[in-house]
Amino acid sequence: MEPSAKEDTQPKPRLIVRLGIFLASHHILFSALCCSAGIIALLFLPSLAKNTYLSENALIPGSANPLFSSEDVTEANKFIKGIEAAAGGSRGGMEMPKFIVQQMKDLGAEVCYHEFLPHSKHFHPLKFFTSMTNDLAVRPNGTYSNSGTNTIGIIRAPRGDGKEAIVLVTPYNPQRVQANETRNLGSTPQSLHG
Repeated sequence: MEPSAKEDTQPKPRLIVRLGIFLASHHILFSALCCSAGIIALLFLPSLAKNTYLSENALIPGSANPLFSSEDVTEANKFIKGIEAAAGGSRGGMEMPKFIVQQMKDLGAEVCYHEFLPHSKHFHPLKFFTSMTNDLAVRPNGTYSNSGTNTIGIIRAPRGDGKEAIVLVTPYNPQRVQANETRNLGSTPQSLHG
């Protein structure tokens, strides 16, 4: 009688283990069941997806010319010279963003500004969970001296529903304009003209 008492004290395997053993022992039947369920789902797909709309051509891919012409290069050079002129006569760093905004408006974009406060570049473990405003330079009148402005232009697809967009991002610093920044800024609008 002792062997039967030992068998009663062994715990049953968990449900997931029993299910795995069952599927492994009946794998052919399980595969046939899954294949038939997939075929039935494909047969019902047209009626289930009747009101689903999928547009791959909203932004009209292929309508742009992949190569730049000499006219595009001339326009980019004019844009770069305009940026350099705006940066040269800039007071407070706002002439260059105003020039870029005007260029985007000429392309037909909706334009706005987004002001932000940058994060500190130095990691300190004690300041990890605190506010980022503790690391910014605060002037006596309570304003922040370390701030930035993003210039945003949105061009919507002509025949789209307004949900699709192409995002082009180019960093620049209007206070200290360097040659590589002007080239980056000069190539961005040309990718829109294409």
